[in-house]
Amino acid sequence: MTHWSNVFRILWSKYYETKNQPLSLMQQNLQKIDLTPSSLKAMYHIRAANYGDLLTFVDLQQAGYQGYVAWQTRDFVKDWATNPGLWYLVLTERKTDQVIGLCTGRVNHSKGHLSQLIIHPHYQQQGLGKILFNIWLEGAQKMDAQTITLETRKSDPLVQQFYEQFGFQRIALRKNYYPDLNDDAYIMQWQKGSSR
Repeated sequence: MTHWSNVFRILWSKYYETKNQPLSLMQQNLQKIDLTPSSLKAMYHIRAANYGDLLTFVDLQQAGYQGYVAWQTRDFVKDWATNPGLWYLVLTERKTDQVIGLCTGRVNHSKGHLSQLIIHPHYQQQGLGKILFNIWLEGAQKMDAQTITLETRKSDPLVQQFYEQFGFQRIALRKNYYPDLNDDAYIMQWQKGSSR
């Protein structure tokens, strides 16, 4: 008969390995890219997200999406614990390390997906979203992404234009993708070799 403490120890070690695996993959990826581009002002810093940062993501969504919350904390925690291709970056104030922006997604088997790109409204209109996304995209390519997809609200042409400048194109329309917002979504895709 198996002793329960042994079962618990095995399950905990599996959970702990899985929970920390994305961080080590992110750390490997971070060694390949420059997180301090000259275009980033000295008062800001870009780094890999850590597990504690996940608690700030819902508040950042509420601010950046005008009250809309696409993912709850439990969704980020589940993604963190189960997704080996996790690629989460945060933008912080250098002095306080307060998270003021995030760019989250994944790359698995040469296919990438951007889940969220948010800059807190108080820090918008400084080019920070472009800098953060450019670093995320560079990292995804280093992780061998051949294609990357994302969803944007059909009613938000400015966001669509933002991604088009990186080589993304609209490839499909999903009806009622955002039911709480009564809006459809464009599926946009980037392919390796697209103009940036």
